[in-house]
Amino acid sequence: MDITQIVPAGEFYLKIVENDVISDDDIGYIDLTEVMDADYTRNVQGADANYDITFFVQSVAD
Repeated sequence: MDITQIVPAGEFYLKIVENDVISDDDIGYIDLTEVMDADYTRNVQGADANYDITFFVQSVAD
């Protein structure tokens, strides 16, 4: 899965939600202020979910 998303100014967290037929589970949040301009992998867990998520946060001037 490859997702490109522009985060609005003032947003500092990426919310991870598992969406399936049984129910939607809030898995957790990634603090975007801790990660900039490099590839990162975070493990997020919740309910019956366990995912390694690799992402890249690019900082840009306003």
